[in-house]
Amino acid sequence: MPPSSILIVADDPLVQAGLSQRLRPDDEGPSLTVAGPADVIDTDADVCVWDFAGAPELAADVLPPVLALVAHDEAGAEALAWGARGVLERTDTRLLSAVYAVADGHNVIGQSLSGLLPTPAEPRGAPVRLTPREEEVLGLLSDGLSNRAIAEALSVSVHTARFHVQSLLDKLGAETRTEAVALAFRAGLVEL
Repeated sequence: MPPSSILIVADDPLVQAGLSQRLRPDDEGPSLTVAGPADVIDTDADVCVWDFAGAPELAADVLPPVLALVAHDEAGAEALAWGARGVLERTDTRLLSAVYAVADGHNVIGQSLSGLLPTPAEPRGAPVRLTPREEEVLGLLSDGLSNRAIAEALSVSVHTARFHVQSLLDKLGAETRTEAVALAFRAGLVEL
């Protein structure tokens, strides 16, 4: 479900304006609250988009789920260590879908920051073969869609979408959706 409100945190007013435009290009969509890092206190926002220039003194657990926008892997690792739910390169075109995924409780790591993903200790046997439907579900999963959004995209019930996602997790030997996408990416089953 799309967030109803988004908190945008950035030092630079131009960055604040640019993020506002990218997150709400027309008059419809979630309400936006814009603040500088020093001005963030209590908020009722569903998700926070933070132009991350280093870990702030504010603890991440007092904020809604945070999607940190970073310039490089080191800043991404710092944002994750600070408590961000997701990291994305500042110029990534999938900003809105990443925001929705983080608001929906998912962890997000942008393609250009895939070096932040853990590497499996060793290969897990024979190559994984996916059915055409599983490939569709994997593609939607890699876009950060929730089970409900996957169900809508495939015109199936949420129960069926949940079944397909769990089947993928089992087949890939993954415990989380993020790990499934990472393993599929490494195996060449999906492009991010």
